[in-house]
Parts: sequence; C-alpha cells; structure tokens
Amino acid sequence: MSSTTTISASKGTWLDGENETTANGGGTTMKLGQQQVGIGAGERANVVLAFDVSSLANPSVISQAVLKFTGSGFSGGHFGSAVRQVYAYRLDQDFTEAQCTWEISATGTNWIESPVGSGSYKGAYYNARITEHSKSAYYKVSGGSDVGFRVTSACEIDVTELVKDAIRRRSGTALIWIGIPLTDAVTTSGGITVCSPDHGTSGNRPKIEIEVAEKVVWNTSVLDNNVQTAANWIGGVEPDGYDHAIFNDGSHDATSGTLTFNNMFVGE
Repeated sequence: MSSTTTISASKGTWLDGENETTANGGGTTMKLGQQQVGIGAGERANVVLAFDVSSLANPSVISQAVLKFTGSGFSGGHFGSAVRQVYAYRLDQDFTEAQCTWEISATGTNWIESPVGSGSYKGAYYNARITEHSKSAYYKVSGGSDVGFRVTSACEIDVTELVKDAIRRRSGTALIWIGIPLTDAVTTSGGITVCSPDHGTSGNRPKIEIEVAEKVVWNTSVLDNNVQTAANWIGGVEPDGYDHAIFNDGSHDATSGTLTFNNMFVGE
C-alpha cells in the first residue's frame, strides 16, 4: 500500500511585476498569474518556492508529486477577466525570501539572465533562467494549472520530475518557479491569490504531496488465483494505484480479479 508524504515549503515569496523593486517576503499571501491587462509594464506575478525533499532518498519509489496551493479570498482566490495557465519550472538560482524582488534574488545579486529577453521582460520573466530557449537551465513540468476568471478548482501542478531531479542532482533541495511562461504572450488578466509559506495556518501553506509506492509481491497464499484477494500478496495488502506489483514469486497463476497499479514487473 502506497503512502503519502507531505512537505511544506521551507521558504518562498512572490515577485511583483508591477512593483519591480518591492520585496514581498514575510507576507501571508502571494499573487500568481497576470495581475492586469497588458505586459509591457510587467503586470505578471510569479512565485518562487524552496522545498527540502532530502528525506526521500530513493526517487524511484516516487509515483507522483503534486504542488498544491490554498487559495485566499473570494472564489478560492481566483481573480481577473480571463482564464490563464501557470506552470512550474526548475529554478537554477537560490534566493533570499526577505530580499528578493522582480529584479534581484538577494540584496546585491541580480537574477541570472538567460540568453534571450530584454527591456520590459526582466526579473523573473527570464532572469530566473526560465525560458524555452535554454533547455539546459530549466525543466518544464508537463502539467499546469488554470487560474483566473470563473476558475473554481484548486491550483495544483504535477512536479514529480522536479522532485526526483532535486533528490538525484541537487542535494535534496527543490527550487521551483511558478508563473506564466515567456512564450505566452496573451495580455488578459487572470490569476490567483494564494497563502504563502508564512501564513498563520500551517495547513494552508504551499506544499508538495508525494505518493511513495510500495513493492507488493504476489505469492498466492490463499490459492484462489484472484489478484483482488489481499492474502495473495505478501503483507496481506493488494497493491493500489501508486504501487509496483511484482509477479516473480509463487507457483500459481493470476487468473481473476482486476487491479490498477503504477507499474508491473513479471519475473520468470
């Protein structure tokens, strides 16, 4: 049976394109998306977060990791006149929560610039090395989340590969940038106000819920050949949708029943 591990953000803030030199660390809420119509003056709002995932030493057992925000305010925090899409990317540069702004990652340290972008496209647009033109500097998650006008669902983004990457290559620290990507040139407003890592209610803070799979081995103890009979699996629990089902033990066939699981391994 798989288990769920929840890891809250160790730090984070939002970068305000309307107020490029304002640091927002310590606030209880953050904006995410496009604040107003237009793009030239930097109306976008981006979020940067850090997570310590070092307690998960084996990335191969992670079936899914989902970044979840809690909306703050009317309509679950969603605002604006249109539906916009936000995505999560790997952030290649650390930041100081109390100091970072649209333009700097810490006092005296600019966001690292990517090979493209200029003028009004500064700050977290491209300086956080979030760009489709520099694949070595980022990993874009396949999933995203709708925010904005009449959106009622929660803001959740699949970050499975970012978490695995952090464990394998980044000493267990996942630095994540969330926002509207540079390639999205739409200028209508749409976003969400979410609780920050400094929110007074710990359960409302940004978090990653990680499904950790178990290796569940078939052994046919009951001898009824039914994969849904719990006793036919070592440990007495059948695999669930996140687990790895292993058929490499026992001398009886699996001939009946239905299961849904993450992966199946069949031995000799």
